[in-house]
Amino acid sequence: MTRRIYLCLTWLICRWRNIQLALDNHRKRLDGALEVHAFNRDIDDINDRINEKVVCSQLSVRATK
Repeated sequence: MTRRIYLCLTWLICRWRNIQLALDNHRKRLDGALEVHAFNRDIDDINDRINEKVVCSQLSVRATK
């Protein structure tokens, strides 16, 4: 292998590794975002259920008056 080919191959391998590392970091960030999204969705669902129960309890209090 000539020196020029060796340098090009070394550069290419280095770039490929950097791309793989960047892709892994991106996947980890996406995983974190997915967890946050799921958490927020769960909180929204819980708030909806609480609000439904508040409405039901207010209706039952009014019905007993």
